Amino acid sequence: MQHLPLSASQGCQAVGRWPKHQGPARRGPPPSHLTSPAAATETRDFVSRICCRAASGCPTTTSGSTSSTSSVGAGACPAFAARGRGSRGGPAADRLAPAAAAAAAPAASASSSSAWSPAEHVSDESKAVGCLLGAMCGNVLAAPYQDDRHYHVVRYRPSGVTDFWRYDIGPSAAGYGQHTGDFGNLLAVARSLVQQRGADTAAVLEALASSYEPERRRYSTYDKVVMDAVLSGTQPLQVPELAERYLAETTRRLATTSSDRAEREPHGPTDKGAAARVAPIGFAYRSAGDDRLLSAVRRSLLFSHPTPLGLDGAHVVAAAAAWAARQQPGDSVCCRPEALLSHLINDVAVTEDMVAKLRLLRDNLFQVDSVSSWKAFYAGPQWQALARMLSLLCYHGYATASSEFAAVALLVFLTNWGKPEQAVIVAASLGGHAPATTQVVGALAGALYGREWVPARWWGALENEAEGMSGRDAVVEVGKALGKLQLAELETAAQQ
Repeated sequence: MQHLPLSASQGCQAVGRWPKHQGPARRGPPPSHLTSPAAATETRDFVSRICCRAASGCPTTTSGSTSSTSSVGAGACPAFAARGRGSRGGPAADRLAPAAAAAAAPAASASSSSAWSPAEHVSDESKAVGCLLGAMCGNVLAAPYQDDRHYHVVRYRPSGVTDFWRYDIGPSAAGYGQHTGDFGNLLAVARSLVQQRGADTAAVLEALASSYEPERRRYSTYDKVVMDAVLSGTQPLQVPELAERYLAETTRRLATTSSDRAEREPHGPTDKGAAARVAPIGFAYRSAGDDRLLSAVRRSLLFSHPTPLGLDGAHVVAAAAAWAARQQPGDSVCCRPEALLSHLINDVAVTEDMVAKLRLLRDNLFQVDSVSSWKAFYAGPQWQALARMLSLLCYHGYATASSEFAAVALLVFLTNWGKPEQAVIVAASLGGHAPATTQVVGALAGALYGREWVPARWWGALENEAEGMSGRDAVVEVGKALGKLQLAELETAAQQ
């Protein structure tokens, strides 16, 4: 594939004519192993979620031997209307997601692992692989809760979001063990860094376009608009301005600021899309210094998030990943959550909004205890404190804006210090843009603690197609190559 043009002045198509890549909903067979204790627990949670839907007025039916729920129009029910178009394009529908990878998942406890403990020293390879694997696990774990509010998630999963769920309800549902487009974008950026040995704008855009699978993966509203526009022939550097106007009209967000519907969130060049995919850039430029890291982040988002807020949120996430990659968990002096926050406030964040949110985090930082009972945790004061901080850091609890997104991911990562698996579970429990938020938390955890903390039950259930470019084994190989990069001395090559 040739590089997509970055300076062409012709060929800009009308935004309203960009093609809609909305593949048909795929129905898979129900899992055949529903008699195991883990599956029984998930079935109870599934029934609980259906009941929650019914309580909101959702008509659901059971038909045939597949025990799948019937498709329901989005306008027929407030609970489905709340999902709307958003990142799950197409008609709303309840269905059972396929569980092809379930047989490969090893038996494991549903509670947070207590056997893992941080190593004194973690290699760069382990950190790089952990960064990508942690992001993948977080994305898959949280995929069923896209656009759900935190109080809905804990009703669906009162025993904790501890395992991949076999049932994803709604349009464009993710299959068991499958990741969404958010992780596909992060992996594409990592692969571009490895291939180009630097952050090159055209190469990053080409990698994102090559990995774009709208018929198979769920993408956020703005990510779809950007990729559809670029693939239609729109000049890439014009996309952010055109998309901003398009989204302002189609979502009517400027006239509905009181609405808390997910599809009316402020998607666009200031949203979380770039921040969700830049963790590999932070890792690759971990020794480059703040200025070179900022330059690399800027080059990676010129075609999508060139606004001050979009850049600042992405830079904060990348800087946090770079900081984590430089630290060793055994260093009790330098490797502390307060040290990371101080670095981000004093050396990284620029916009007033981002700085204010980081200071709010610093002033209200606390540590979540190790969770032994998720049901008790969700009913306890620490979960309430997290929910309160979520409401202070972001509007409506979705964390759509780049600064909100970065702040919420850092909230979870910093308050669950030394407990990476627990941090990922808490992030998934907070809902909102859960797959993207949780993948950043997992990436930061992996960049600091390596790959060893990833539970075996998650590892075994990740999608892993033999010929796929985004399966578990392929992710590990990209991570190993990423761990060998030290891009501080390669800035000149990256700008060519």
